[in-house]
Amino acid sequence: MNNDLLMVKLAYGLFYFENETNYLLPCKLTMPCSAMKRKYSYLFITVLYLSLSSAFSFGQAVSDSVKKTIKEQVIVRIDNKLSVGTVVAFLENGKETYFVYGYGTSSNKQQLSKKSVFEIGSISKTFTSLLLADLVQKGKIKLDDPIDKYLPDSVKIPGFNGHKITFADLATHTSGLPRMPDNFNPKNPENPYIDYGPAQLYAFLKTYQLKRAVGTYEYSNLGVGLLGHTLSVISGKSYEQMLQDVICKPLSMKETSTLNSSPSLTTGYAGVTPTAHWDFDVIAGAGAIRSNVEDMMRYIKAEMGLLSSALKPAMDLTQRPIHDAGKDMKIGLGWHIRSANNDEIIWHNGGTGGYRTFAGFSKKTNKAIIILNNSGQSPDDLGFYFFNPNTKITPVKKAITLSKQILQSYVGVYQIAPGAEFDVKLDADQLLVKLSGQEFIDVYPESETRFSTGLWTQLLCFPKTKKARLTSLFYFKTAGRYQPCGNNLTYTRLIDVTGIIVMYNGKVFRCT
Repeated sequence: MNNDLLMVKLAYGLFYFENETNYLLPCKLTMPCSAMKRKYSYLFITVLYLSLSSAFSFGQAVSDSVKKTIKEQVIVRIDNKLSVGTVVAFLENGKETYFVYGYGTSSNKQQLSKKSVFEIGSISKTFTSLLLADLVQKGKIKLDDPIDKYLPDSVKIPGFNGHKITFADLATHTSGLPRMPDNFNPKNPENPYIDYGPAQLYAFLKTYQLKRAVGTYEYSNLGVGLLGHTLSVISGKSYEQMLQDVICKPLSMKETSTLNSSPSLTTGYAGVTPTAHWDFDVIAGAGAIRSNVEDMMRYIKAEMGLLSSALKPAMDLTQRPIHDAGKDMKIGLGWHIRSANNDEIIWHNGGTGGYRTFAGFSKKTNKAIIILNNSGQSPDDLGFYFFNPNTKITPVKKAITLSKQILQSYVGVYQIAPGAEFDVKLDADQLLVKLSGQEFIDVYPESETRFSTGLWTQLLCFPKTKKARLTSLFYFKTAGRYQPCGNNLTYTRLIDVTGIIVMYNGKVFRCT
């Protein structure tokens, strides 16, 4: 319907409703009352129409400006070789629009489209939690059931002070399990999850001791992977079969699968270097799904209640906040819920070796955005900016050039915690780093000792003294924790939240 006609109809409806409740002034003038009513009705309609039209135009202008900025940022990042290709889907006022830029595969200039398939990474966790909620809604399990009730007797699940890990604990990242198991040692780091199966998972669980009480948020790929595996045991089906039977087929998501290798599947990149696709075994529920923006839009619209689905009760259950997950943040079953700008954003992001993704929606404003990107550059800032234009967009900065000798001095393996290491390598003149269980990504020097991923949302700092460089590395995340790591070195604490000053073995050093 034409917006102008819609406003006129709204105006007439509002006027006659209020007229019937004696909202208008009494007519004590010389003209007949009926004529007075007609005159005021026309005047009222005109004023109301102009007001609504002005408000609508202003709101539309703001929305168009926001989307224009997002598109411009996508172009800048790809043109500066921080990414290869990006597809964005917007939903606003019931209307879907799409933006495509870059390539699915750069070597043969494979064009992107709405049908291009990407690895969506940890957004898969929302699907796993929906599979959980579906079984809960069907009365087959309860959220507070201990998971060991459904696993073989030979499988030992760690607990803490008598509390057993439940389905809800796993889905909300509050189980106390670490981000990754310490026996995660992939034979092929380029495809790290393919050879981690049930035997390795059970072996880890048998010996692991929880370090703290259940109930505190700590993001865990392991935990959601265990959740997906447990649901598979209960259903007697593979994770892929559950995904298709419960979610994809009912929602007509024909390109969503853990096995999608169609011609539409894009290539992932670390910077502009091609990476291998990731395949999963027992931890599939943590990040194995591949999809496109068309399918993801159907999924998000169903989550918002804008697409009729028998899954709606289960979807509503996943979106209920359960635990705190940081400042202005809650965690439901899989979904994060962020409160900002008088709005509530339900969202999740994702990342694999060569992909970064974002999906978020607001039921209050009926807005949603999906960003699928085939490189290691996070689109999170653009996702949140769509809902709140006050959100800071991370600037793209040019890197400086360092000698190969300096870059070579940083090569090594830096331990963060048991089972979690930073591996730093040099490929030609490009320094690359990877965290355990992830893929190598390019990092770029801001100075001789400070490196970032190109968008400066994360910082690697190699501190040095005047006489000799320390064989150490400090890893800073500007939005959260500041994590020191190194080769069996002793660190005390970080004393500057900017990540510029660090304390090492009792001495203060500055990354310049």
